[in-house]
Amino acid sequence: MKSMQILSLLTITVFVTKCSGNNIELRSYKERVKIIYSLLDKECPGWENTNKQKRNVIGSLDQLDVDKTRYNNLFDQLIKCRQTDKATTTTSTMDPFTANIEECKNAINFTQSWRLDHAGRNLRAGGHLSRNGYACDIYTKEWFRFSGAAGSRMLNTCPAHKSCGTYAPYWTDEKMPDKMGERVDVKVYYTSQDKCRGGYKALSVIRCAEKPNDLIYKYNLRPGSKVYPCAAAFCGMN
Repeated sequence: MKSMQILSLLTITVFVTKCSGNNIELRSYKERVKIIYSLLDKECPGWENTNKQKRNVIGSLDQLDVDKTRYNNLFDQLIKCRQTDKATTTTSTMDPFTANIEECKNAINFTQSWRLDHAGRNLRAGGHLSRNGYACDIYTKEWFRFSGAAGSRMLNTCPAHKSCGTYAPYWTDEKMPDKMGERVDVKVYYTSQDKCRGGYKALSVIRCAEKPNDLIYKYNLRPGSKVYPCAAAFCGMN
């Protein structure tokens, strides 16, 4: 009898905790939707007339799913509005909530196309601290992201040796942060002549927005560490 009572209490506790978490997330998305509506009204006059958003519950989705869907649709509409504005505007198309994350605002962009070579073409990309003509960027002190010709995120499968413009290409298949603003530490591995995981380094990763692959990275270089020419660089992917 006591076992049944304890089981019932545990079940209720889990249910209440889950509901509480959902309520917090629901309130968060409602606030985000309000902000997006405000930005659209301010920056995109007449946007509702040309692309009206549904404000009612959609089909069988619960309210949290509705607000998530609404937020993503509205954010896409904001980006389109800003991109089609031919005036000399400096407005960023970054997720407005990213603006509160300092690291995301200041991150540099990796845009080199050689980062997408995963087949071991032995490209020698050169650059700062290059050794024997191979790219060397594992000592990058700034937060960085992949964009443009370099892809949209760090490679998550093992590349061939001598890929990505360097001799020892780095990649990672570790779990990335799920929530915006969340920071995690992961291992990034380099491919050697005969191993996918010839060794590893520690990297920090932050999710800047809830859009897929909106991630920034930073190598955790120990204070006082000396930097030498190298033949190791990070691979990108789309």
